[in-house]
Amino acid sequence: MTIASLQVAHAPEKIDFTTIDERDLVAQLVRGNEVAWREFVRQYEAPLRHAAHVKLRIAMRTLLPSDCVGDVVQEFYAELLANDFRKLRIMSAETTLARWLTMLIRQTAVEHIRAARRQQQLKLDAPSLPRDTDNDRGANWIGDGQAERVPLHEELPKKRRRRRERELD
Repeated sequence: MTIASLQVAHAPEKIDFTTIDERDLVAQLVRGNEVAWREFVRQYEAPLRHAAHVKLRIAMRTLLPSDCVGDVVQEFYAELLANDFRKLRIMSAETTLARWLTMLIRQTAVEHIRAARRQQQLKLDAPSLPRDTDNDRGANWIGDGQAERVPLHEELPKKRRRRRERELD
């Protein structure tokens, strides 16, 4: 076998995307055709971004960062590629590819919003620890006022107490 024949054997399949219909594009994607993937992204990236932005618009005002649309689209692509394009293979014959992808990206956006709300709720539900305002770190703060405050010189053993008293004098 010559190098030229190897290159021809492994060359990506030429597809005329001006005449290909959606079902054929999906079939090419499921087969793993890289050219079909690039064409898919070229055709559907803008509508997918728009659908994600519409779904995330209100949440971006309060809950999500303004650049989360790209994250949602990338998460969508990862879900689409999962399990050998399972979500494309189960697409109904009655629907169009654009409608199916819009429904899927909206689901991804809703999942993203829910995850952000759960994360925000966890932050709000986290117990806030009392602030230590006692410079001596005395027993009142540690025991919530149940223990008596003991002067510092009585807490130390006799030898260390004497050394401390000499340092203070």
